[in-house]
Amino acid sequence: MVTQLAREAGAYVIGTGRAADRRTALDFGAQEFVHIQNDSLEDVGRVDLVFEGKTIIRVRP
Repeated sequence: MVTQLAREAGAYVIGTGRAADRRTALDFGAQEFVHIQNDSLEDVGRVDLVFEGKTIIRVRP
């Protein structure tokens, strides 16, 4: 639900998790997905909010 609310507010949402979580994160509205074992979180760059360690929200002006 946080993903949908963030998208409604205009945020860019990045889901994180393992491969099995990818489809769910994208189905919930994440615009991007970062695999926590294969991708580097440093490549995501600056974020404004991390929710429950699974959803990264970047607010773009």
